[in-house]
Amino acid sequence: MTANLTIDHLHVYASDPRATADSYVRLFGASQRGEKETVNGLRVVLDLSGVTLFVEQAPGDQMGVDHIGMATGNLDASLARIEAEGGRILVPARDMAPGLRIAFVEAPDGQRVEILQRGG
Repeated sequence: MTANLTIDHLHVYASDPRATADSYVRLFGASQRGEKETVNGLRVVLDLSGVTLFVEQAPGDQMGVDHIGMATGNLDASLARIEAEGGRILVPARDMAPGLRIAFVEAPDGQRVEILQRGG
């Protein structure tokens, strides 16, 4: 069975997450959905035209898009399909929180894509 993937979120790093998030609100019509503290610091969660955008404190000098998050109903099947197509798993599937499993795969040009499964 092939598991369909959908966009779950975009994750960007910023030197000042609150100011960056405010700019997305002011310039592009995003709406703020919440804030939380992460291991890196503040994360502001926005809705940008129906896409969840995480604007998070940059670790060190790493700025810009960190990864694209893709959701699936079956993480194991999605990873198997990606590997069968020659894709490379960077971080194997792991439980992050109750009801959340994630993995990271390599996209073209060395970019990272998070594949996640929410729920049971």
